[in-house]
Amino acid sequence: MLAGLIIGIGMILPGVSGGVLAVILGIYDKLIYCLNNFKSDIKGNIKFLLPIIFGLIIGSVISANILKFVFETYYVEVCYLFIGLILGSVPYLIKDCNNKDKKGINYYILIIVFIISLIITLLSKDNFNFSSSLDRSFMSVIKLLLTGVLFIAGKVIPGISSSFMLMMIGMYDYFLGIVSNPFEFLINNVFNMIVILIGALLGLVIFIKMMAFLLKKYYSITYSVIIGFVLGSLIMIYPNEFNFIGIILLLCGVFVSYYFSNIKSD
Repeated sequence: MLAGLIIGIGMILPGVSGGVLAVILGIYDKLIYCLNNFKSDIKGNIKFLLPIIFGLIIGSVISANILKFVFETYYVEVCYLFIGLILGSVPYLIKDCNNKDKKGINYYILIIVFIISLIITLLSKDNFNFSSSLDRSFMSVIKLLLTGVLFIAGKVIPGISSSFMLMMIGMYDYFLGIVSNPFEFLINNVFNMIVILIGALLGLVIFIKMMAFLLKKYYSITYSVIIGFVLGSLIMIYPNEFNFIGIILLLCGVFVSYYFSNIKSD
């Protein structure tokens, strides 16, 4: 349950990947195996997954309520901190890949993906804000489905932060509102909640199978793509404002993320 609690807190923080936390806590491989082979040992898999799920729910609700206030009050500083948290986790991802695959990180692929991701991010930074135009239209349903898919991506793919992805499409504030008070949101927005959950389930089915295959067959290439994408997308959460305190928080974020990422490997 403690592992789920930590992952639940991490899934709310932009820049902190629930997948990376699962790797650090030593449960990622077993988690993927249980979800991908659930029917092979239903009782054993439920016994393993249930405490993690409970911890995840508790951790996410607690941290969402705290972050909702902090994010609204200190937006610029928090963005800098989140950028630092992302940067600090990258060395661990590279190290973990090099340890698990003799081929190691493919820096050519990493750089190519980084450049492509950076260009796309620069061109689209000010155009993505899905939450500002939600209604019952077909496009709103697609946006809510995508929100569910991106949310679950950070739970399954190491190095990808769900909250970071949601910030990229302008759905992070909306997401915080859901998690900070899920029962009230469910009562007032049943349709939206159902669509998001459908998106999350679709994402879970797709990403579990995809990651199980990719990590088995193309481990180093997969990590190279993930790291390149994350680094290239960082500018998406840059607040377009220089802030001295923010720079200090960025450096603190790098240190904290790097330190905790390396606890497991050391």
